Amino acid sequence: MSGWGQRVFTGVRHLQVLVVDDDSAICELIADILGDVGVATLCAANDREAYAALDREQAVTAVVVDLNLREGTTGFDVARAARAKLPALDVLYISGESSDASFRRFGVEGSRFLFKPFTASELLAALGLAERGAPGSASRSSASAF
Repeated sequence: MSGWGQRVFTGVRHLQVLVVDDDSAICELIADILGDVGVATLCAANDREAYAALDREQAVTAVVVDLNLREGTTGFDVARAARAKLPALDVLYISGESSDASFRRFGVEGSRFLFKPFTASELLAALGLAERGAPGSASRSSASAF
């Protein structure tokens, strides 16, 4: 499976990211950050909306998913279902309440984890859209790879 950076740098304009977060403000903020660098986004507020988006949007190349979606299944479940449908899909988990240990135990292979809160630079770096040495990337919010 190709790394985030390899896929992203060769075709930023062809990326479509599904953002799954039960907090609409966070979803919109992530969409704005990605939109500023030319990445198309879709927002889903829960697992049902995410599954429906994956059914109708075959062009999704990555998913940014919160682990705690309140109702329904977890972000881990959404990512597993998304990978079953789109095996080459890149996955970035985000959460302010989960641990790196649970990510390593339940995350899909090749995924990444980013602690909330995070900066725009940290988000872009975790997705391979910015240099790894972005300011603040060494903080608690830095991404872990699986």
